Formats: sequence, C-alpha cells, structure tokens
Amino acid sequence: MRLKTRAARKAASGALILGLSLALPAALARLSPPFVPQAPDYRHDGDAAAPVVIYEFSDFECTACRASVEPLKQLKALFPGKIRLVFKHLPWDFHKHAKAAAMAAECAGKQGRFWDFHDKLYASQEDWTKAEKVEPVFLLFAAQLHIEEGPFRSCLESGESAPAVEADIKEADDHWVRSTPTFIINGRRFVGAKQLRSHGYNLVERTIKP
Repeated sequence: MRLKTRAARKAASGALILGLSLALPAALARLSPPFVPQAPDYRHDGDAAAPVVIYEFSDFECTACRASVEPLKQLKALFPGKIRLVFKHLPWDFHKHAKAAAMAAECAGKQGRFWDFHDKLYASQEDWTKAEKVEPVFLLFAAQLHIEEGPFRSCLESGESAPAVEADIKEADDHWVRSTPTFIINGRRFVGAKQLRSHGYNLVERTIKP
C-alpha cells in the first residue's frame, strides 16, 4: 500500500511539473511586453499607419532569406497600403561576406536607397557571395543604382555603419532570435518562408479582414 501511495504521489508530482512547464511560458508571454524591434526610418517600407507591421531578421547571404523576398512582395501586393515591412540585420559569422553586405546596405540607406540595395544584393546573391573581395562589387552595385559614390565609399571604408548592424545582432540575441529569416508580425513570431506563407499570411488576413 505504501509503495502504491508513493508511486501515486510521484506520478502526481510529475504531472504537476509537466503542467507548470507547459503553462508557464504562455503565462510569461502574456505578462511580457510585446517585442517591438527598432530600426531607422530608411529600413521601413510602407505606410507608417499600416495595421500590419512585419519585422524581418535576415542575412543577405542566406538563401532561405532570398527565398522570402518574393513572398513578402506578393503579400504587400495583396494588401496595398496595409503592410509595413521593417528590415533587421542578422548576419551569421559562418557567412563570409554577410556582415560586409549588411554594412553596405546601411551605407546605401543613408542615401535613402536601402531597399534598392537590398533587392540588388538578393538578386545577385549567387555572384557576390563567391567574390574574394566584395567592396569593389558593392561599389559597382552602387554605381548601377546611381548611388553617390563619394559618401558611399567613405561609409564603406570607415566602417561607420558597423554599430547599427551590431545593435541589430544584439537585439536578436537578447530576444532569442536564432534563425533567419525570422518574422515578427504584429508581435507574433514566425520562422522561415514556409511559416510566413501559411500562418503568417493567415494572421495578416485576419488582421486586415477581421
């Protein structure tokens, strides 16, 4: 009888611990303030009053991130004026040129051309990622996009955009963003293009068409 009682207590205790482990994260999520990433204005694309805001943590050398570019454009086209996209840098150390690309995009952003450079980097990803030195390639991209060379070159050479990239990396680390692309849509997190197309699209549609 004592053995059965002890076993029953142990089972009840295990069930209680399991229940708490499942309930606690959800309770903490409700108590925690929503994660609202920060980014300069030139990395915002869309109406400031849009009901849906999508923050994308991305790496310019990441092939999965490149695969998300078109779905995001399609989503914005489906709901014109209703979505604001905000880009966040998360270059991985194992991608040789990712941080340099992020810094170059920041330099373009300072001339109001962040999104043009963003599109160029992803469209040409298979080419520039194989280069031994990427600075000449980025200068060529800037010329093709009619970005003023002097300020762009100076920004690249000085490394002045590094703090902005490092701040994004720290913010991602502080909030447990561990994969690219990761999307924060009105406070809810989705990882990868597959989740974006399924759950992310559904959330956007429910928000815009309740």
